[in-house]
Amino acid sequence: MRSRRTRVAFGVLALMVLGTFAAASAGAADVGVTLSTGGGSRVLSLRDIADSADLESIDFGDVHAAPFLVKVTDTTFDRDSFTVSAQMTNFYKFVDGAWTIGYVIPSANLNISSPNDLEVSDISAIVQPLLDITLNVPDGALCTSLTVLSVPCTIDLSDVTADALEIVPSDLTNLAGLPLVPGDPETGPFTVPAYTVDSPDTPGTPPAATSLDLLTGNPNMAAPYLTALTTAVQDVVDGAAGITDVVSQTTLIAALEGAFPALTPLLESQIVAAAGAVSTVENIVAGQILSQSGQYRSYPVLNVTVPEGADQATYKGTLVVTGIG
Repeated sequence: MRSRRTRVAFGVLALMVLGTFAAASAGAADVGVTLSTGGGSRVLSLRDIADSADLESIDFGDVHAAPFLVKVTDTTFDRDSFTVSAQMTNFYKFVDGAWTIGYVIPSANLNISSPNDLEVSDISAIVQPLLDITLNVPDGALCTSLTVLSVPCTIDLSDVTADALEIVPSDLTNLAGLPLVPGDPETGPFTVPAYTVDSPDTPGTPPAATSLDLLTGNPNMAAPYLTALTTAVQDVVDGAAGITDVVSQTTLIAALEGAFPALTPLLESQIVAAAGAVSTVENIVAGQILSQSGQYRSYPVLNVTVPEGADQATYKGTLVVTGIG
């Protein structure tokens, strides 16, 4: 006796929203969506598992498990969270190019699993810290201009705004140490179906469909991260060749002018040029992280269980993917 196989095909409907940007199209579709704001960009895309092409459709065939890639790429993007979620319609018989409400495989027979870990790459944060700076002035004449008798003399400047600095985490395996913390896919069944324009049995008032997150990201506000970031910024400041490599000369002179209003512009420039500097980074707060960059990848698997006794046929359904961020 020959075994009986039920073929299950899956067509993608991509509905994606990023901030105030929206794109929607029926049937198979390119799923890359880009939002640009604040000088940066965020790109959300669904890809095949090899990351070689946009995900346009999935054919379960006889395997009944279909992995795919969800990818979000930030380039100096605002400190905004994102959520990529999915809903699933029922599976309907697809006969002679048309949907039918004959035998239906319920959406509850489809589920998301997540056997693989998240992956991240190209992570960095743009940080603008405040520095407490001590200028060491070895020139006696300059010290005299500051009405200081000792030589060398020192000048203490507080709350000086540094340039924006790019900070790259040393450990990408510790997700809690990243400027934006990604989250794994939610797992479980699509208990309540979604309905789309393709659904042949949409009720007058559709119930709220089950929504599962495929990938999330949230700005890291945790105290341990901010403490570690302060240390990383201090390392960058300590490694600078000179103070004007991390603080613009204009900013430094303005701070000096605030401390000694009587100084002439010429003396201010001479002091900055002659002085050595020791800089201490004040504790970083979340508002000083101007933007982040990085690529975040999850690998959800869409699974289907075909009920015993299902008609031998091709079935089609629609995965509705929404990205907000």
